[in-house]
Amino acid sequence: MFNKTEGIAMNGDWLEVVKWLTTPIVTLLGIWLTNKYNLKNLAAQHDRLLTKDAQQRQYEFRKEIYRPIAAEFVKMNQTLAATLTGEVTQDEFNERITECSGAVAAIQLVASPQTVLLVQKFALSCSRALVDGMPANNESARLKQLVAAAANADERLQNEKILYSHVLSCIDRLTLTIDQLHEQSVPVIVATRLELGLHTSFEEYSAISQEVAKVSKKMLHDMADRLRQSVVL
Repeated sequence: MFNKTEGIAMNGDWLEVVKWLTTPIVTLLGIWLTNKYNLKNLAAQHDRLLTKDAQQRQYEFRKEIYRPIAAEFVKMNQTLAATLTGEVTQDEFNERITECSGAVAAIQLVASPQTVLLVQKFALSCSRALVDGMPANNESARLKQLVAAAANADERLQNEKILYSHVLSCIDRLTLTIDQLHEQSVPVIVATRLELGLHTSFEEYSAISQEVAKVSKKMLHDMADRLRQSVVL
């Protein structure tokens, strides 16, 4: 016959058994849910890393495409400045035009049509400025040879004055060209930075370009002042 006290004891024992049996199950369930949550987080994190890695690789790829054109624009301006004193050889001129054209062609692989058009126009302006500057460059080179070949001090002084007067006229032309190129460079810089996903302010870079142009023109004006003094002497 069922004893109430025994039943209570049995129920107590049964509860202990149930707890003993269910504790591993609950633990396993907790582990499974935790692992599932962790796996989900790991998968999401992995996806984010893959996306970030892909974005980083894309940025690096684009940067390597744009780097040569930026370098070529700098070299083009340096070569343009060298035309003042007749230091640009025909081989150097041909190299600049060829290298710049190749760098411009490369960005067509990654850039938007609008950016390609802006870069092409700016490259054409740089190339045209260099082409226009080559006759003056050649004349400076010729006049420098006359100075070097002068038979006496008076002839040398006279040839130097002719050279300096020529360089002065080139400075006036180059100053105007610098203004035009710096103004055209701003949309190119802004478009290029946007292609690379970099924060860009048109006004900010316009101000930077104007400041750089101001410094460049001051250097040319200082050079012109020294040449004028030499011509007068």
